[in-house]
Amino acid sequence: MNTKGILINCIICACVIAASAHYVLKVERAAVEQINARQNAWEAEKEALLAAKSSSQPSSPDVQLSLDTDSTLLIHRLSNLNSDPKKKLREAFFCFQGLVEEGEKAIPAIRDYFTTGENVVLIENTGGFRGRGPGNRNGRGRNNNFNNNNTGTANTDLPSTTRIGLIDVLNDIGGKDAINLLGQILPTTLNAQELSYLSTILQSIDSNIFVNTTITTARNLLANTSITEGDKRQLLQLLASLGDTEYAAAMLGSLVTNNGIDGSVLDFAIQTLGEAAIPAIYDAFMNQNLSPMDQARLMASAMDYVGRNSQATEMFNTAYNEVVDNPMLSRMMILGLGGIGPNNNVSVESAASRLNVLESIEQNYAADEQMSQVFAAARAQLEYASNPSAYDEPPQINMRDIMGGMRGAGRFGMGQSGMPPGPPGF
Repeated sequence: MNTKGILINCIICACVIAASAHYVLKVERAAVEQINARQNAWEAEKEALLAAKSSSQPSSPDVQLSLDTDSTLLIHRLSNLNSDPKKKLREAFFCFQGLVEEGEKAIPAIRDYFTTGENVVLIENTGGFRGRGPGNRNGRGRNNNFNNNNTGTANTDLPSTTRIGLIDVLNDIGGKDAINLLGQILPTTLNAQELSYLSTILQSIDSNIFVNTTITTARNLLANTSITEGDKRQLLQLLASLGDTEYAAAMLGSLVTNNGIDGSVLDFAIQTLGEAAIPAIYDAFMNQNLSPMDQARLMASAMDYVGRNSQATEMFNTAYNEVVDNPMLSRMMILGLGGIGPNNNVSVESAASRLNVLESIEQNYAADEQMSQVFAAARAQLEYASNPSAYDEPPQINMRDIMGGMRGAGRFGMGQSGMPPGPPGF
């Protein structure tokens, strides 16, 4: 190619490059303008959002929701808690704490909640009060938990329902209006757990003013034919703590049922009436249709009166004669008479009377060396119980020797656990 041709091609290439550069610059300029337009739009939207947010805030600390409105909202929230157990519990406690901080101004809203009859379970009562105990089939035997105070908390310090939580809130708020509302709630309690918990609070406020209402409410709940054994026992425990001897005497007629002995009634009667319950217990014990287990339970409830009550003493002698040919059971009954073993704390008054019963039975075993050791151990314990200040320490009993080398037997002092299993109730 000649020089002229090369020059022409160079000029054409330069023109093409220049045109391309102009096009690229034009496209880039358009893109920048578009980006700037979007940026400006975003900034405008941001300013609008900030302005809207600013206008929604209180203009001064004086502009706030009223406390009455807050408590109403909190109570409404309690009626619409989250279904998830953990979230429900957290949400409920948020409401409880908010109402406590509201103080007396929250009381009208709390009153409205109780008026509706609403109640949300926060913690399932999988533990709580148990209606069964050792030898207590379907609540018919001995229950060592009868004297335990069960509140509304299912083995925990947390309220198990919203109503119990609000009862706690009112207790925390305190003051005349809160106490008056607690008193108004008392006859409307829904179950044994709630009544027991509320009663504990009211008794701490005034031990007399709420007693009659509490007793009436407990009796009304007990009249429910569908009541559970656990609730029944808990209500009877409450009535026993309030000393309701009238109801206890009336319940003696229900001591023996078609299924045998009602353990809840038996414990309630002996705790509330004491020795006055022995005649009914004696009659039930002499009932030939009762099982040996039920008779042993009745005997155990009357043990504190053996020696000082003729019917209780006759019960013991009858029970002993039934097992006299069984070396193991007869030894255990004598040791039980002496107050040796678990659940056998002999009072000073009972000790002297039991010694007389012990001596009358011992006369039949003058030549029995093994039984002589049993009687000696029982006598030592009773003599100590009748005057413990006269001794430096409780007598030590070698249970292995007394029980004929029974495995697990050792040395025990008065009131110590570890007694080998014996007849139910001993």
